Amino acid sequence: MEFDISAERYLDSGRLLSEEEINQIRSMDSVLFGAVGDPRVRPGILERGIIIKLRTELDLFMNLRPSWSLPFSSTKFNIAVARENTEEFYIGFGGKLEKSPTTFSYSSQAWKGNVKISGDTDDDVYFNVGMMSRRNTERYFEMVCDLADERKVKEVTVVDKANAVPGIYDIWRETGKRVLGKHGIGPSFMYGDAVAYGLVMKPDRFNLIAASNLYGDILSDLCSGLMGGLGFTPSGNYGSGRIALFEPVHGSAPDIAGKGVANPIGTILSSSMMLKHLGMKKESRIIREAVDLTISQGIRTFDIGGSDGTSKVTQAIMKNIERKIIANDV
Repeated sequence: MEFDISAERYLDSGRLLSEEEINQIRSMDSVLFGAVGDPRVRPGILERGIIIKLRTELDLFMNLRPSWSLPFSSTKFNIAVARENTEEFYIGFGGKLEKSPTTFSYSSQAWKGNVKISGDTDDDVYFNVGMMSRRNTERYFEMVCDLADERKVKEVTVVDKANAVPGIYDIWRETGKRVLGKHGIGPSFMYGDAVAYGLVMKPDRFNLIAASNLYGDILSDLCSGLMGGLGFTPSGNYGSGRIALFEPVHGSAPDIAGKGVANPIGTILSSSMMLKHLGMKKESRIIREAVDLTISQGIRTFDIGGSDGTSKVTQAIMKNIERKIIANDV
């Protein structure tokens, strides 16, 4: 089933994501999402009204963003950023401070409630409140443990800024240490700025990174740069239920829309992650291997200085997929 949930529709009708569409999507096993963002729409409207709402409504509390060295990479690395996906500073509690309380409501499978914020100041003051709940943080770190087991690691880099932002990162650290320790996994706590520096200087020292929502967003983009660019990086959004949502890390890139030069690899690798989620592990592996093979054959997309457009790259990968399907008798 295909859904036309886009900037064009919003500009034409003012519609973002309807309850009917959310309910239809809930019945699916998986979703392959394109990208949102348009310079004609004020920043945040499409993002909060579509993709962040989908993550919240479907209770997809982890965003897994893997990156690894490709055939043209000068440094070997294999990193997965496990980003907490529904809380912290993305929870949507922000605005202008007023004397009369502003009430914010929140509801997820982890917790629900109302928060009132007010204040009396001698200047215009704006705020954004970050929140973390114990239930959500616990289930998030339980999923991190599953990832650590899958990646065969006994230490996880846990990212925050606890030295400058107390409160939310207190529960983050306490819960992470307890849940990881219960499974025999050691947390290596690092501040976000130190991790950014480490990723640039020596990315091969990292494997699995557990990061809060904001730092996960930022650091996974940095890892995309190590991989070659945002056009290469896939991601998957997971929760406790069967449904998961897969999307390339990149945005909609309206500046190159219709030119045939967009890098399709992030979307193709996201579909590989989707097949793995659906239990089709061999098919998932074939897609990833076909991408590596295509790059090793000299295909280079425009975003890394090459001259191969969207169609040529896609067709080359499809041919390699076909060859691997025949070779593996899938």
